[in-house]
Amino acid sequence: MNLLRQIKTVLWSFVGLGRRQDMADIPGRGNPLVLILIAFVLVLVFLGTLAWIARSVTLAQSASATYQDEKRHPKVAQVVDLIGG
Repeated sequence: MNLLRQIKTVLWSFVGLGRRQDMADIPGRGNPLVLILIAFVLVLVFLGTLAWIARSVTLAQSASATYQDEKRHPKVAQVVDLIGG
């Protein structure tokens, strides 16, 4: 239960919202090292999510561009079929 409370504390600090009284109670909530570790893990999850979104968007755009190239130039589709791609 204490771990969930610390995760909630870190998430609220990411957003930057909170009452001054709650911010004063943070050192009493637990070990600062645990809070730093939780923050580090949550930052890695956030950055991984952003990287995944960026990768999926760029893959979708490249697939769309390939499809449009094949629509404009029917010979491209024949060459791609010959190469085996």
